Amino acid sequence: MTHAQASWPTWARLAVPLAIGLLAIGCGDGDDDEVDAQPYIDATVEDLDDDDFPLGEEQAECMATTVVEAVGADRLEDEGIDPEEFGAADSFAELDIELEDDAVEQMGEDIVACDLGGALVEAFAAEVGGKLSDASLECMVDGLDDEELGRALALGFVDGDDPEAQAQVGNAVLAGIATCPDATTELVVHSIEQAGGIKLSGDGQACIADYLEAHPDDAAQVFTDGGANSESIGQQIGLACAEFLAR
Repeated sequence: MTHAQASWPTWARLAVPLAIGLLAIGCGDGDDDEVDAQPYIDATVEDLDDDDFPLGEEQAECMATTVVEAVGADRLEDEGIDPEEFGAADSFAELDIELEDDAVEQMGEDIVACDLGGALVEAFAAEVGGKLSDASLECMVDGLDDEELGRALALGFVDGDDPEAQAQVGNAVLAGIATCPDATTELVVHSIEQAGGIKLSGDGQACIADYLEAHPDDAAQVFTDGGANSESIGQQIGLACAEFLAR
């Protein structure tokens, strides 16, 4: 599927460019398909190839299979949707295919099995300007609510423009960040460097880490509530570490 692009003005919008753009399809019983599902899977895998959100071969195959089985290749053929059209679509809504609630729930459970957490976290870190340490990446992945993330991504497959789905995916990822103080510090440092066009010294990074450690409530809120508190918290960090933030 194509990778629907979206802006990233707040952390809550993080998710949709990451995964909601993977999409295409509807509802059905994949296990009983008489139509060969593989062409649909192959078309989906091909369109999941995205430099901004790279998936491993097994992850892409898993995701593609999940989406195809949610609809059923027989239904796709019956409705005149060929593999190329299927792969190019941005959402189920674009194809005028609806999913029952239980099918959406099942898709969310199946998405969890595709182990997308690492790819989501890495893409998020790259978007804010830097690469997380291995320890922070592992911590954030462990902190993800897999069930909530899977449910949110499934809703995104149904309608990629649904703001509720976008917010839910973003919040699921951000909740993982909130459990990892070192990751929060790394991401704040990266975002400050990116926004200010500066390179912080070791002392500057230590100052930010000390501030966040001394103000755990601020640290917990940096990436929550859609980033609503990030500007005011950034101002406080700027005052506390002003000598290190000059260009």
